[in-house]
Amino acid sequence: MQRRTTMMTLLIWVTALLLPVWSKDTTQAVELPPAGSVFYLQTSSPNRALGIGDWYTNSTAGDGYHYITLHVPCGWPSGTPIYVDLFHPDLNNTSGAGVADEITTAGSTVFEIYQPGTSLNPATNPTAPGPGAPGSLQQTIYTSGSVGPQWNRFYTIDVGNTGCGTYILRAQTNGNADNSWRLRFGADNDNNPATDPLPNYDNPDGQPGTGDELSIGMAYTTYQHSGAGAQCLTLFEYVAPGQPTVTFHNFDMDGNVRVRYYAPSATFDASGLTGGSAGTVSGATRWNGSTNATRAGDVVNNPEPGWWRIVSCVNNNNQFIQEGQSSVPVYLEPPPAPGLTLSKTDGVDFAAPGEVLTYTLTFTNTGNGITAPGPAYNVVLIDTLPADVIFQGCVAPNGTCTHSGDPFGGTVTYTRTDPLNHNASDTITITVQINPSLTSSVTLTNTAVLDYRDGFGNQYPQLQATDTTVVNQPLLQLSKTDGSTVTAPGQALTYTLIFTNTGLAPAYNITLSDTLPPEVTFQSCSVGSLGGTCNASGSTVTFNLATPLAAGASASVSITVQVNATVTGPTTLTNTATLDYTDVNGNVRPSVSATDQTQVPAQPNIVLSKTDGSTVTAPGQSLTYTLTFTNTGAGDAYNITLSDNLPAGVTYQSCNLGSLSGTCSESGGVVTFTLTNPLAAGASASVSITVQVNTTVTGPTTLTNTATLDYTDVNGNVRPSVSATDQTQVPAQPNIVLSKTDGSTVTAPNQTLTYTLTFTNTGAGDAYNITLSDNLPASVTYQSCNLGSLSGTCSESGGVVTFTLTNPLAAGDSASVSTTVQVNATVTGPTTLTNTATLNYTDSANQPRPQVSASDSTQVPAQPTIVLSKTDGSTVTAPGQTLTYTLTFTNTGVGDAYNITLSDTLPAGVSYQSCSPACNVSGSTVTFNLGTLAAGASASVSITVQVDTTVTGPTTLTNTATLNYTDSANQPRPQVSASDSTYVPGPTTVDLIKRASLVVDSNSDNLAGPGDVIEYTLVLTNTGPEIALRLNVSDTPDANTTLVVGSVAATPPTAVIVSGNTTGDAAVEVTLDELAVNAVLTITFRVQVNNPLPDSVTEISNQATATGANISSTPSDDPTTTDPDDPTRLRTPPPGGPPTAIVLTELRLVTSGSGWDIVWTTGAEINTRGFLIYRSTAGRDKAQLLTPIPIPARGSTTNGASYRFSDTTALTGVDYSYWLVEIELDGTVNEYGPLQSRGTISQQHRYFIPLIGR
Repeated sequence: MQRRTTMMTLLIWVTALLLPVWSKDTTQAVELPPAGSVFYLQTSSPNRALGIGDWYTNSTAGDGYHYITLHVPCGWPSGTPIYVDLFHPDLNNTSGAGVADEITTAGSTVFEIYQPGTSLNPATNPTAPGPGAPGSLQQTIYTSGSVGPQWNRFYTIDVGNTGCGTYILRAQTNGNADNSWRLRFGADNDNNPATDPLPNYDNPDGQPGTGDELSIGMAYTTYQHSGAGAQCLTLFEYVAPGQPTVTFHNFDMDGNVRVRYYAPSATFDASGLTGGSAGTVSGATRWNGSTNATRAGDVVNNPEPGWWRIVSCVNNNNQFIQEGQSSVPVYLEPPPAPGLTLSKTDGVDFAAPGEVLTYTLTFTNTGNGITAPGPAYNVVLIDTLPADVIFQGCVAPNGTCTHSGDPFGGTVTYTRTDPLNHNASDTITITVQINPSLTSSVTLTNTAVLDYRDGFGNQYPQLQATDTTVVNQPLLQLSKTDGSTVTAPGQALTYTLIFTNTGLAPAYNITLSDTLPPEVTFQSCSVGSLGGTCNASGSTVTFNLATPLAAGASASVSITVQVNATVTGPTTLTNTATLDYTDVNGNVRPSVSATDQTQVPAQPNIVLSKTDGSTVTAPGQSLTYTLTFTNTGAGDAYNITLSDNLPAGVTYQSCNLGSLSGTCSESGGVVTFTLTNPLAAGASASVSITVQVNTTVTGPTTLTNTATLDYTDVNGNVRPSVSATDQTQVPAQPNIVLSKTDGSTVTAPNQTLTYTLTFTNTGAGDAYNITLSDNLPASVTYQSCNLGSLSGTCSESGGVVTFTLTNPLAAGDSASVSTTVQVNATVTGPTTLTNTATLNYTDSANQPRPQVSASDSTQVPAQPTIVLSKTDGSTVTAPGQTLTYTLTFTNTGVGDAYNITLSDTLPAGVSYQSCSPACNVSGSTVTFNLGTLAAGASASVSITVQVDTTVTGPTTLTNTATLNYTDSANQPRPQVSASDSTYVPGPTTVDLIKRASLVVDSNSDNLAGPGDVIEYTLVLTNTGPEIALRLNVSDTPDANTTLVVGSVAATPPTAVIVSGNTTGDAAVEVTLDELAVNAVLTITFRVQVNNPLPDSVTEISNQATATGANISSTPSDDPTTTDPDDPTRLRTPPPGGPPTAIVLTELRLVTSGSGWDIVWTTGAEINTRGFLIYRSTAGRDKAQLLTPIPIPARGSTTNGASYRFSDTTALTGVDYSYWLVEIELDGTVNEYGPLQSRGTISQQHRYFIPLIGR
C-alpha cells in the first residue's frame, strides 16, 4: 500500500442499518490518504440536515456505524508501541465552518478496537463485532462535554503482545447527533498525544515499500442523501478476468435513484447520464431486480476485466445502498492499480540449424488510465519454448528464472522478486540453440504469457507475446591451422582455412578476411577449389570466392607467411580469420571466425658494456675494469665466455667473478672468464679485472682495453659475439714541493705573524686545481690572507685558511701565498705555535696527485701579566687639600716582567708635591723606571699633589696612569692603565639651629637662675645641593655662663670634637670632613649659669657659627622665634620680690575649626584691668591688634581665671606669631609671647609656665 501523504474527508453516504449490508475484504483494504495520517470521521443522525460525506445513524432502527481497518505490518519494530489517538476538534459547536459537530445531551459516540483475526459478518449481524464481542480489546463511550478540543489516547497497540495484522476500529453514534473526529495511527516518540509526532511516525525507516509502513482502510459503511437535487457518487470495483457474467447489486428505500456501470474501456460520465450501461433500481426498500429478501441484481455478460466505475445518483430524501458485486470491495478513492505491456523478440526472422537465438522479453507498468497508478505484484512470466530449440540459459537480474521439462523446448518461468512500480520496466533474456540436427525448414513459434496482480490481490488479464523465426538458412563453420604449435624466426608457415556448410541451403557471396599477426610477412595465398581471388593489403589477406558452397559441402583456402627474423620471443603468433556469406536471397548471415596460435620460444640477446669508472688515470693508480652484460632477450643465454686483452702500460692484479659461478685467469696479458650457469632473460651480471698503471708511464698516453663475449641459446645455437672497449687517458704529470715559514722562531702574545707558503712544480706537466688548507694553531687569531701575484680566492672559517687558485702552475714554476695571524693575548706560555698547511692538486685530466704538506713552529716564552690599580683614598676633596695617589701593580702571569715603566699624567687643578720612590717629573707627567717584577710579586709607588685653591666645584679630578713592560724575550706586553676620580663639589648650604633647655633648675621657676645648668643642642643640616666638606662648628658660651668641660657630644661618629672636652677649654669646636646632602651633624654641650648673677642680666644669650670648605659662614638660629639667625635666649629671674601684676599659669595655641584659639589661665591677678591680643607674620613691630576692645579681667589677687580668644581670620598655610598683653589699672602693660603657629592649623603650642610678670 502507498504511504499516506495528504488529508481528506471521507465522502460516504450512510443508510438505515435495518437493511442488510455488504461485506468487504479487510485484508486488501485500500489505504485512504489523510494528511499526516489524520483520518477524518463524521457521524450524523437522520434528523440532521446532511449532505454527502456524513456518517449516518437511524435513531429508530439502530446506530449508524462504520468500520475502519488499521493495518500493522509484521515488519514493524516489535519494541515500538503504536498509538491510536482520537481528536474531537470542537464538541457542541454548530456554527463553525466545515463539518457539523453537535452531540446532544442524550447522544454519544462509541469507539471500540478489535484484535487481528476478528470476524466481520454484518450480513447476519449488522453491528458485529458488537460491543464486547470476542476479540474486543477496548471500548470507550464519549458523551456530550466529556472531551475537549484535544488529542486523546484511545488505545496503545503492543505488537509483541497482540501481534501484527489488521486491527478493526468501530465508530458508532446514536441519538440525534452530528459528531466529527480525527484519527491518528502511529508511533509517538515522547508518548504525549498533545505534541506532534516525528515525521516518520507511521514509517520508521522513512523508505516506502520496505514492509514497515502502517496503513488505514475501510471495511463497511452505509450512506444516504438528504436535500434537493441529485447527488452522484463514483465507486471503483474490480472485475476479475475469465468470468462469463458479473452481477451488480443495489438497495433503494425511496426511489429516485439512477445507476450506470462503466467498463474499463467505456466512455465515462461522472453524472451517470451517458455512456456505460444503465443499471436498474427497484425502489420501495428492495434490491434491484428482487425483493427486500432476495437479490437478482444487474447481470453483465462477458464483462471486460479490469476496474469498473459505478455511478450512483441519489435524489432528495432517499436512502440507498450501492453494493456492486457481492463480496467484492468497493472503493471510494481511485485505488492504485497497475497496467502492464509485454513485448518479445529474438532480433532475427530467419536462422539456421545450430544457430543461437536470444529472446528479449520486456514488460512495462504504464498504468490502466482509470484508477491511480500503482505497483504490479506477483509478476510471473512463463515462456514455452518450441521443441526445435535447446535451452542455453536465462538472465533475469530482478528475480529468479528456471527451466523445466525436456532440454529440447521445455518451459522457462521467471518470477520477479519485487513489485514493479508505475512507469518501471523489467527485461529478461532467454538464450537457445536451434537443433543442429534439423534437415528441413521449420518455423519456430515462441509464445510467452505474463501474469500479475495489484496491491489488493486482484488477478489482472494475462498478457501474451509471440516471436516467430523461420529455420531455412545456410550455416558455415570455419576452422584454421598452420599444422604446428611452435615456430622460430625466419621459418615459413602455411595457414589452411577450412569451412563447412552445416545449414539447410547453399551459402553465397563467401568472403574471408585474414589479418596477419605483425610478427610475420605475407608470402602467398591460394583460393582452392571454389575459385575466386585472393590478395594482400597491408597485413590483411582477403578471399572473394566465386562458387556457392552447397549444404553439407566443405572447402578450403591457404596463406603462406614467414616469421620475421627480428622476433625474439617468447611470443604467440595469433592469426584470426573472419568469414562472411549470404543466403540465396542476399540476406546477410552471421559472421563466423577461427583463430590459430603458434608459439615463438624466447631468444636470448646479450648487451655488453665495459668501464673502469674514469676517463683519465695516473701512474701508480689502480684501475678496475667492470664488464657488465645484460640479457635483453626473452630466452636464457648459455655457455657464456669473456676474453679481455689488457693494454700495454698496466700490470694485471686480479679478476673477480662477483656472484657468478665459473673460472677466471690471466695468461700473456689476456684475462679469460668461463661462466658455469646460464644468464636468465632480463638478468644482468658483471665481472671485474683490476690492474695498476705502471709508474713508468709518464704520459701523455691512452690505455685501450677491449673485451669479447660469446654465448648460445638453450639449444646450443651460437648467438652473435658482442664486444666492449674502454679507454683511459694518462696525461703529463705535475709534482709540487711545498715549504712554509713565518720568519721567526720566537713570538709573544698580541704579536703578528705572517706565514709564507711557497710551492714549486718540479714535474713534467702543469698542476691544476691547486688548493691549500692552512690549519691555524689554537693560540692565534686570523687577520688576513694574501694570494700574492696569483688569481683565486682565500678565506678563513673555523681556524682553517683555504686558498683556491684559479690558474694552473706550469711545470718548473714556483708561487707563494701568505696568512697573517695575531698571537692571542691570552697565551701565557711557554708554548710552541705549530702551523701545518696541506696542498692538493690534480693533473691536466683532473686526476688527483699526492697531497703535500709543510709545517712551521714558533716559540712563545712564559708571559708576565701585570694588573695595575690606583687610588687616593678618597672620593671627594676640596681646594687646598692634599691628595696622595698610590699605584699598586701585581704580576699575575707565569713569567717575570721586565723593563717596567709607569707614567702618570696629573690632572689639571692639582700641583705636584712629591713621589716615592724616585721619579722623573716633566710638566704634569710623573714617570717611574721600575725594572723587573717577578711572577706573583707586587709593588707600589705614590705621588702626592695638592688641589689648587683656584679650583671651583663642582668638578672631578681624574688621574690616569699607564704601565708598560716586556717578557723575558724583550717582547712588549700589552700596556695596562688605572684611573682614580676625586670629586670637588660646588657650593652648598647648611641650616644650623640651636635649642636650649634647663637640665638643672634649682628653684623650678623655669628661669635660668644662678647655678642652673643649660644644655644646648646644635643641629647642622646640609640642605644641598652638594656634599659639604671640611665643616667647622664653633660656639663660645655667654659670658654669664661657664662651659661644662666634657659635656660635648657629636654625631655622626666621624665628627671630631676639637675643643670642649679638655680641661681649660672655654669654648666648643667640632669638625666633620664630609656631610652628605640632607645629612645632619648634631652637637650637644652644657653650661652653668654664673653665681652670683648680676641683677642687670635679664637673659642668657648664646649663638654658634658653622664654616666649611664649600659653605658660607652660617650662624645658628633660635627656632622658637620668627627672627632669622637670632641667638638662643633664656630669661633670668627678675631681681627683687614677688610679682605685682599676674601669675600666668598657662599660655598656649590650640586649633579650632576656623583658625587658632589663644588660651591662657592666671593664678592671681593684681591690679589687672584687661588683656590685648596681637598677631604678626613679620615680627613684633608689625603686629596687628586683634582686640581693639580689651578683654576684661575676671580674676582677683587670690584667684585667677581662664580665658580663650578665637582668631577666625587666620589663613591656612600661613605662619603666625601671637602676643598676650596685660593692661594694669595704672596703664602699665606686661607682654607675653610670642606663640608660634606653623602653617597648617593642626597642632597645639604651649608656652613655658608659670611665667611671672614683673
